[in-house]
This record gives sequence, structure tokens and C-alpha cells, in this order.
Amino acid sequence: MGFLLRSSCCGLLIVALACHRPAYTYQKPPTEPATPPAASAGQPLLVFLTFKAQASDAGPLRVQLLDAKTVAGTLKPPLEPSFGANYLIVDQLDAQQRVLSSATVEHPLLREVEYPVEGGTLARKFVRLPEAEFFVRLARPPQAATVRVTEMLNRQPAATLDFVLPTKP
Repeated sequence: MGFLLRSSCCGLLIVALACHRPAYTYQKPPTEPATPPAASAGQPLLVFLTFKAQASDAGPLRVQLLDAKTVAGTLKPPLEPSFGANYLIVDQLDAQQRVLSSATVEHPLLREVEYPVEGGTLARKFVRLPEAEFFVRLARPPQAATVRVTEMLNRQPAATLDFVLPTKP
């Protein structure tokens, strides 16, 4: 019995010594610049746009530009979109209202969802959301002045909204 007691005490002492950690000292994380570095002349730029869309009972879609950030970089090749008949087209326009770049995004408020029904099959139903946020990334030409959001319902233009594009940082 004494042997078991001594061996278990030694085992506990070994475990306690093995689990000892050095004292923690706080290390300040590396600081990053608060603003992105300014792009040099001729360097390609991207603009990241965040919008809020709201359904309207008596009229077209309401869209608000929440944030626009310009950074240095290039776009990756776009994926083939697989949208239904309802989507948004976001265009960048110059001062003469010519389209400089464009992106198509899924309609943020109109969704078609699948759900299980009896018999192990799936059914589809149309869902209309009251509000949602959506994000768009576009190449930013230097002459871009305006962003235009066009709502497409059943592949037909339903509403168009224009926003002044904030100046580059």
C-alpha cells in the first residue's frame, strides 16, 4: 500500500512539473496602416461597394450605398452566374454616362428556395425578403464617377438608381 501511495505521489509530481507553463507576457500585435496605400499612377484599382436593399410596398426597390472602398489590385476572372430571371446589374459610369465596368449580382430580396415535402422529394417556393445587404467588387477606372444599380425583374428593367462614386483615397 505504501509503495502505491509513493508511486502515485511521484506520478502526480511528474505531471505537475510537465504541465508548468512559462509566465504569459503581452505582445502587441503588429500595426497595419489605417488606410490602404495610395495606388501609384497607372496601377489598377478595385472598388468594393456595399449596398442595402429594401422592399417598397408602393414602388420599386430602394437601394442605399453603405460603403465604397478603393484599393489597388485586379479582378479575378468572373464565374459564370447562374441567376434566375431576377437580378441586379451594377455599372460604373463616367461623367458622360458611358458604362466603364459592370457586374451582375443575384437579387438580394427575391429568392427561390427548395424544401423537403412528403415522399422524400423537394419542392420550390419563391421568398421575398423585406431587406438585405449585398456586396459588389468592380475594377475602378480612373474616370469612374457614378454607380448605377438596375433591378431586373423577369429579365426586364424595373428600376434604376444612380449613386455618386466617392473619390479615391
